[in-house]
Amino acid sequence: MKMSKNIGLADRIIRLVMGVVLIILGMIVVKGMVGLIFITLSIPLLASALLGFCPTYTLWGFSTKRESDGR
Repeated sequence: MKMSKNIGLADRIIRLVMGVVLIILGMIVVKGMVGLIFITLSIPLLASALLGFCPTYTLWGFSTKRESDGR
């Protein structure tokens, strides 16, 4: 299966910021099981932001990537 990029620049930035915030919350602010949940939730956000691909978008036939986003 070919993973063609389907996440636009704004979407990638939002996912990256949210992933970093969840990691900071999970490691510093919130302790225990909730912290681990926050860290776990950050992983798919960061992965999709770095790869530019969201499998859920593929299932829905959705894309936020524009021609002007480059790459």
